Amino acid sequence: MQIPCTRTPTAGALAGFDIQINGASPQGMRQSIAMWNDLTGNSAQDTSGYGVLKLVKKE
Repeated sequence: MQIPCTRTPTAGALAGFDIQINGASPQGMRQSIAMWNDLTGNSAQDTSGYGVLKLVKKE
């Protein structure tokens, strides 16, 4: 996956982040959800459950 940056990334910068994966039945009905950090399942409406990524310099 690629995350676009609107600024030049710098080591030590912090970014709010979450990812959600939906599992679906053969009929297209959502039957499971996996999220990286937000335990509320409401991250599409409320970003307060996002985790934080810290950028590091690759050596």
